[in-house]
Amino acid sequence: MKDKAKEKNKKSSEKKKSDKKKKNELKEQKAGKKKKEKKNLKSVLFTEERPEREETVRQENETVLIQAERKSRKAAESNAEEGGKDWALIYRALGDESRLQILELLREREMCAADLLKLVPIVQSTLSHHMKILCESGLVLCRRQARWSYYSVNRQLFQETAERLKEWSE
Repeated sequence: MKDKAKEKNKKSSEKKKSDKKKKNELKEQKAGKKKKEKKNLKSVLFTEERPEREETVRQENETVLIQAERKSRKAAESNAEEGGKDWALIYRALGDESRLQILELLREREMCAADLLKLVPIVQSTLSHHMKILCESGLVLCRRQARWSYYSVNRQLFQETAERLKEWSE
C-alpha cells in the first residue's frame, strides 16, 4: 500500500509540474503576443504619423523664420527712423570685449548659442545677455529654428557703421 501511495504522490506531483509548465508556456505566448502588438503599434505610430509630424515641424519652422524676418525688418525700420539712437546701441554693442570676441567668431560663419558657449569663456546667462544687446543693436541677426537660435553677422550694418566712422574721421 505504501508503494501505491508513493506512486499516487509521484503522479500528482508530475501532473502539477506539467500543469505549471503549460501555464508558463501560455504566459510566454501571451507576453510574446503583447510584445508583437506593442511593436506593431509603435511601427504604425512612427511610420504613419511621422510625415504629418515632420510637416508640422516644417510649418512651425517656416512660421518662426517669417516672424524673425518681420522682427528684423521692423528693427531696421525703427533704427532708420530713430536716427542717432541706433548708433548709440551699435557703439554700446561694440564697446565690450566679450561681444567683440563673439562678433569675430560670427564673422566666420553662422553659429548657434551652444557652439558659441564652447568657444567663448562665459556662462550661458552672460552669453544670452550679450546676444540680446548685439541683436537689439542690429549687428547680429537671430534666426530661430525649432528650439535653437542661430546667429549671424549683419554685414550691411557693419558696412554702414564703417562708412559713418570714415565720415567722422574726415
